Amino acid sequence: MSTHRFFANRHEEAIWLSKTNKYYFDLDAVRVPFDEETKAMYKKDKRLNPESIEKGKNPTNVWEIGRLNGNSVERVGHPTQKPLEIIRRFVRALSYESSIVLGFFAGSGITGRVCIEENRHSIMVDADASLTAYFKKHIENMGTSFFQKPYQIIKDVDIKELITQMKEQSVMIDTPDFSEDCQEEESVATSQRERIVAHEVAANHSERKEELKM
Repeated sequence: MSTHRFFANRHEEAIWLSKTNKYYFDLDAVRVPFDEETKAMYKKDKRLNPESIEKGKNPTNVWEIGRLNGNSVERVGHPTQKPLEIIRRFVRALSYESSIVLGFFAGSGITGRVCIEENRHSIMVDADASLTAYFKKHIENMGTSFFQKPYQIIKDVDIKELITQMKEQSVMIDTPDFSEDCQEEESVATSQRERIVAHEVAANHSERKEELKM
């Protein structure tokens, strides 16, 4: 469609929902660093906290992250694949290491990849059987890293058994302080065990509907 008669659409909206005000949010994990010139200028202002300046700024709720072009190395074939850095920012800010991230509409499986890299458990669900192939490409694109912790991928699992296994394979951690203002969070001990990335693929929509009727 021609964009000569209107502004081209280059944004997507994300909806953030929480059942209570006691949600987890780690701002420090997603702060955007100041450049050295800006940092030096801000440090001259005695009203500002030097420690906060060193940490960086709040990324706000408007993020400028480039779209994936057709030949991007991140591409795995999914038509609406999101950039890694968008999902990484969500995962870092809204979950802590060894916690469980659930993706109801897994798409390309990018959430599972980010969770492996960020040391989280992940459960991915999608009606499209292509999820398996997409996710395999993500794993290939990840390569290997000396700092990457071991992980395990399980396909088509019983959710109750999976949750039990995740709890057994995670060491005892200090649960963050889910205070209402969420300004000061307790440190979270990292898990030395394997994270689990699990994905369940429904063979088709009719099969899923039959399960819901039971």
